[in-house]
Amino acid sequence: SEEVPAGWTATSPTAVAFESPPQSGASYQADFTNFENVEVTACKVKDADGDLGTTGDQIPAEGWTVYLTIDGTIDDTQTTGADGCYTWTDLGPLAAGSYYDVEEATVMGWSPLTPTAYDFESPPQSGASYSYTFINTPTQGCTPGYWKVEQHWDSWDATGYSPSDPLASVFTLPVDVANTVVKLDQSDSSDPTDEIAIGAATLSQALRFNGSGAAGLLRAAVAALLNGANPDVAYFYTDQEVIDLVNAALAAGEPDIGNLAGDLDDLNNGPGGCPLN
Repeated sequence: SEEVPAGWTATSPTAVAFESPPQSGASYQADFTNFENVEVTACKVKDADGDLGTTGDQIPAEGWTVYLTIDGTIDDTQTTGADGCYTWTDLGPLAAGSYYDVEEATVMGWSPLTPTAYDFESPPQSGASYSYTFINTPTQGCTPGYWKVEQHWDSWDATGYSPSDPLASVFTLPVDVANTVVKLDQSDSSDPTDEIAIGAATLSQALRFNGSGAAGLLRAAVAALLNGANPDVAYFYTDQEVIDLVNAALAAGEPDIGNLAGDLDDLNNGPGGCPLN
């Protein structure tokens, strides 16, 4: 008999009985075969520009639903971790012609750039590790013009933010930025204030900042923050990711400020438009 170690699957009987009684001078042999169990990993990546030729704009997607399937039938459902991946371990052998494969959930507002299902080799090889990465690009975003309109302020409810929240309670504003006075766009607002120091502005006022530089970045950033926090918008970044990126750019200065402002503007004008009413 044999003792099968953890992580292995016996592919033959684990005990063999020889003749009884044993014959004088006989030689007996038992051959045991085992399969070292395999692991299968599914990863998920978000791509900002929809171009697989550029990888600097890709980040792991946490919390995305992925499936382990056997011959196309779902065997288990999981969500990706902080690294964008989930790994199934200790998977046993399959018969010739059968295979493990992985699939991803399709989500409205996201366009797949890679196949949404992938089959590994058949049959799986003993001790093998298999992995596939799904890549999607977001198509939705709501602009500062949407979020600043008072009739749309009920859309803020799902985000956990309020139009009256101070800008400085969300973003870390360097002293020179906080003290900069900017003009406000008066459209879609009855607020008569024409100018305001950035550090004294609310989130709704930041959406009305005129100009470029830090003012332009913060205008785009507040819309990005709300897009990322709203579960009904398929947006590239979460609200916390927006906060971290904006704070880093403000601390670094130009050209980081201008580059991030442009990137967020592009995402806020996603080709899938704004899904909110």
